[in-house]
Amino acid sequence: MIGRDAEIAALKRLIAESREGRGHAVVVHGEAGIGKSALLAEAVQGAGDDLLVLRVTGVEAEAELPFAALHLLLRPARHLVEGLPEAQRQALLGAFGEGRTGAQDRFLVGLAVLTLLADLSDERPLLCLVDDVQWLDRASVDALVFAARRLGAERITMIFAVRDDGAESPCQGVAELRLAGLARTDCETLLAEAAADLVPDVRDRVIEEAEGNPLALLEFAGTLTPEQRSGQLDPLPLQPPGLSLSGRLEQSLRTAIRRLPRRTQVLLLIAAAEGSGSLELVLRAAEGFEAGPQDLEPGERAHRLEDLEPGERAHLVGVAGGRLRFRHPLVKTAAYHEAPVAQRVAAHRALAAALDDDEHADRRAWHLSAAALGPDEEISAVLAAAGERARRRGSHASAAGAYERAAQLTVDRQRRARWLADAAEAAIGAGQLARAGAAADRGRRLTGDPAVVARLAAVRAAVDAEHAGPASPARTPVDAEHAGLASPARTLIDAAAGIAASAPDDATSLLATAAGEAWFAGDHAALGQAAEQLESLRPGPRLAPLTQAVRGMERVASGDPKRGCPSCAPPSPRCARPRIGSSGRTPCSAL
Repeated sequence: MIGRDAEIAALKRLIAESREGRGHAVVVHGEAGIGKSALLAEAVQGAGDDLLVLRVTGVEAEAELPFAALHLLLRPARHLVEGLPEAQRQALLGAFGEGRTGAQDRFLVGLAVLTLLADLSDERPLLCLVDDVQWLDRASVDALVFAARRLGAERITMIFAVRDDGAESPCQGVAELRLAGLARTDCETLLAEAAADLVPDVRDRVIEEAEGNPLALLEFAGTLTPEQRSGQLDPLPLQPPGLSLSGRLEQSLRTAIRRLPRRTQVLLLIAAAEGSGSLELVLRAAEGFEAGPQDLEPGERAHRLEDLEPGERAHLVGVAGGRLRFRHPLVKTAAYHEAPVAQRVAAHRALAAALDDDEHADRRAWHLSAAALGPDEEISAVLAAAGERARRRGSHASAAGAYERAAQLTVDRQRRARWLADAAEAAIGAGQLARAGAAADRGRRLTGDPAVVARLAAVRAAVDAEHAGPASPARTPVDAEHAGLASPARTLIDAAAGIAASAPDDATSLLATAAGEAWFAGDHAALGQAAEQLESLRPGPRLAPLTQAVRGMERVASGDPKRGCPSCAPPSPRCARPRIGSSGRTPCSAL
């Protein structure tokens, strides 16, 4: 590589230290085309034959498939799964859809990954390369980052590569290595090797446009005609002004794809939509591809392997070992977006039809989703089923995405509200508070069903409680209002009031939770409201003792522990009126 000596040396130093028992993890950040994947490949060269290298690359088409990336990465370690502690083994098998129960605890899956990698490193020093993290499914990222932050004395190096796109890094807590653009002299060296016939003025213009990005240097130089390379056209036509570098790169690649034969463009579109690189699947889907009367000439055969040759000659794709690989993810993006929307829809439909077995049910669901241009009850139900499968496997983020898309595609308001409730609960499980709150708010505007209202209120209250924090002054009723934060207890109390007549059991559960929130917030008034509502409900087996307990909590919180808890006279310290931040105090056990 040109211009990356310091970065390569830093990675090789980490690998050498890990080989001696000091585990390391680092995430390489940089824009598209800056050389992250090439740096990972270079780090392996010369690192030693004793290393066992595990690799996985994020695939955009699989970003919603539960634990897809983790399943691929850990294939060489499957022989060690049976030796894991029972709870970890069941969690990991559940995550992969192979266990009797789902992986309900994402942290337990992460612990299983750490144990498995550590066991594998006992055999040989281990190097894990995780590329294009921005396209990994969230469940896999959570598990891998959990392990990466706890390598300790293991003989493991984990190197992540993630594209900078303005979003929050998915690898929080892992050391960072940021790749900047190449220096001017390095750009000149690269062009001297790859495009030696550029005259100085043209070379300078290419360097200026590329902003130190290696892929842009090569691509911009490659798009020039012989006349342009010799400087005969002035000014030099490269890309439209005003576009970002990534936009200029994509436009350049789209121009290259536009020059290919029509049949080659179709195959590249299907490959881009498929995402994983399965040549057999791409060709099978191509047989059923229909995008209008101009797709195939009369008597013309379906798209064939030979139709990929122009793409190979243009160095846009490579075909080997039954896999089709794009030269760079931006080529895949360009191949997809260069096609008209009707062809993109047809590609997803053809892929969904080709994925007709149970093993690929989730992938089929998402291709159907991509092909849906409006409400579709059948596809909506398919996505909801995919969400349920993801939930059972413990991939809460994938479940949330599937339920949200299912809600978008149904016109039935009650069904949409239920699936938004499912999405909100799944997002809470994934730790995605903003997503959970937004889904809960959308669902609440759609329904008056007591059971769904109770679920949505519980999510909304949980989100508000997490945002405030147990020790935050915003947990007090007055400060919460001033801070723009809802009081979790009052959210639950209001919801309980709306469903008390039709669903007293659900209302009871909401009020019990509200009482706990109000206690820790020191909200005497909310405790009183919860007690009053409980007293007004129809009697039930758990209602009388619960009402007595909440009323006792309210009296203790108001400064009257003797009346609140007669069995504690004089009152114990645990019965003292709670203060903000005293989350360690609980109501007296007598309550």
